[in-house]
Amino acid sequence: MNSALRVSQSASSGFAVLVISKALPLWTGLRDGRAAQFAAGIIRSVRDGYNVCIRGKAGAVGTRRRNSRGARRSDRCDQPAEMCIRSLMRRTRPALRALILALLAVTAAAPLDADQWGAILVAGREIWPGETKRFPYGGETSFEAAYIDAPVFVARGIRAGPSLCITAGIHGDEINGTEIARRSFSWVDPQDLRGTVIVFPMVNAAGVRSGNRYMQDRRDLNRAFPGTSNGSVTSIIAHTLFTEISRNCDYLIDLHTGSFSRSNHPQTRVTGKDNRALELARHFGVGIVVIDEGPNGSIRREASDIGIPAIIYEAGEPSRFDLDQIASGVQGIESVMTHLGMLEGGKAITVPESRIYTQTNWVRVPIGAGGYFFPTVELGQVVRKGDRLGTIIDPLTDRYTAISADQSGEVIGLAVAQIVLSGYALVHLGVQHR
Repeated sequence: MNSALRVSQSASSGFAVLVISKALPLWTGLRDGRAAQFAAGIIRSVRDGYNVCIRGKAGAVGTRRRNSRGARRSDRCDQPAEMCIRSLMRRTRPALRALILALLAVTAAAPLDADQWGAILVAGREIWPGETKRFPYGGETSFEAAYIDAPVFVARGIRAGPSLCITAGIHGDEINGTEIARRSFSWVDPQDLRGTVIVFPMVNAAGVRSGNRYMQDRRDLNRAFPGTSNGSVTSIIAHTLFTEISRNCDYLIDLHTGSFSRSNHPQTRVTGKDNRALELARHFGVGIVVIDEGPNGSIRREASDIGIPAIIYEAGEPSRFDLDQIASGVQGIESVMTHLGMLEGGKAITVPESRIYTQTNWVRVPIGAGGYFFPTVELGQVVRKGDRLGTIIDPLTDRYTAISADQSGEVIGLAVAQIVLSGYALVHLGVQHR
């Protein structure tokens, strides 16, 4: 082993060089925006028992894990340009080894200036620190390309930080979310931002324009993720969006409302398997968190499955703007950004205690009892088992059917007065919380 190890990580924006010698380990030439992630990855890999190999020529990082018997595989690298950090760490004295890891940790934690932070690539566009851009993520001129010509808003902060993605309009009739997304992006100033905000305000742009919940091929986009590049229009759009999310997002907030003439009390929904996501939901600050894995093919579930902490904000009803729920959503996003340390000098936001529901239940129209539904409860109301929730009147026979709570709970979703048929979901109750 030479007395000094030089590891270079090249990229379009520059390079990072680690110089370790017996006398003085130090970082030099930090010009790459990925240097901090590079250092953090080395630390995690060494800690977890990996051999970390850096290809000095190509700048790629790879790992070799221990074999099935627990012994480490050969430390000899596949190409002359590679060197193994594990090999170095085993052959250095304990004091020097500790110093190397300490310097790596300091570097990984240290904020990067704008020229070190670098650009991000979203839908083929470069956005540099301090820049804000709005553009379509389609761009191709063709008959079918119009379906994926939806807008993207990106703000790249002047300081390094996490990447927060916000999606809205996946269901075209759920317009509250589109306005929350627009307002939330409008006040973001890259000069005061740590990290990146990427907003997809109208994922189903054609549906938003026409008021149609579904895609043009009559499919539900929020059951199509992660999608494929050679499937239906819905699947192609899902694939296009999910590729960007998997590449660029550290956290995800998906914005929705109730569906089919139902309104939701402000709430966040989140998997119970990821504490990071649960903290996002709690810091959104609307007071109700529903533990729910989400349906297969939904963007939240698929993002969670690949390790991206993701939540849904649900509030209001479709096809209407509700200014109170919109304001609540904008404040929730600001609260999450404050929690993530993305706002330079951001104000302290008090997070209310959340009722975390681990079980919910829908009260539905009894079989054969369709007619005109008139609710007698309100969103947010706490009811007891047996309390009346509403009445259905058969307009041909004048028969009245009382709709009662089969369990005690809080009304978190409610159908507006309308015509209903057997099995239709009327009242959503949060029935068990912690």
